[in-house]
Amino acid sequence: EKMKKDDFVKFHFKQWLLVIIVAFVGNIVAGLLTFILIGALLFPVIGVLTLVWFIQAMIFILQEKKQDLWLIGKYAEKFDF
Repeated sequence: EKMKKDDFVKFHFKQWLLVIIVAFVGNIVAGLLTFILIGALLFPVIGVLTLVWFIQAMIFILQEKKQDLWLIGKYAEKFDF
């Protein structure tokens, strides 16, 4: 039982770590691109994606599902720790 919970927690931690990294890097890139107006359009997109992933993750956690987040979840499996 404990091993099953540890695996569940590790799975969702990896998903969230990737969300944080994508949001952080995306905001830096958007900030650097604001001078050509593309960055100003990227900020809301990154914000909406982060919100979608947050809601999706909360639903999966409350349902006790190990399901990948939309668009980025499969990349979280590449974290090895």
